[in-house]
Amino acid sequence: MPVCRRGWNCVAVSFVLLLLSFSTTAAFGQASYAAQVRGVVKDQTGAMVPKATVTITNDATGISAAAHTDDHGLYILTGLRPAVYTIKVDSAGFRPAEEKNVVLQVDQQTTIDFTLHPLGVITTVEVTTAAPLLDTESASPTSTCETFRCTAAACLGWSFWRAG
Repeated sequence: MPVCRRGWNCVAVSFVLLLLSFSTTAAFGQASYAAQVRGVVKDQTGAMVPKATVTITNDATGISAAAHTDDHGLYILTGLRPAVYTIKVDSAGFRPAEEKNVVLQVDQQTTIDFTLHPLGVITTVEVTTAAPLLDTESASPTSTCETFRCTAAACLGWSFWRAG
């Protein structure tokens, strides 16, 4: 029994078959281009850091995406376009950690773990001037050592001028 009889039925069936052929090739032509980054955030003792903020930034566009670690310190960032990224991890009480020049390829799945270090007292010493090593104002020799030797010799009852 023929599917198509004369008239509009043949045109309608042909049109539906044509649409189906285009939709299936479009569906097969869609490949996953998106990359994925996952990992674990720990502290320096190896304990997992929950609720840390993991931010990934596309170096070329400046577009960022963020995720938070779960109760086990795990994070996952999906739907990333192939590019060069910077990943930064922040958590309260810890110094931020950063991984630069992370290159993601088409459909790549990579793991990047982070270790956070606790905040501490950071001391910065800034030296603006230093004591002169040479007295350029006076031509007379300064002799702290000679003065000490003379004083020490006098204590011993020895005269510097009577050496001989």
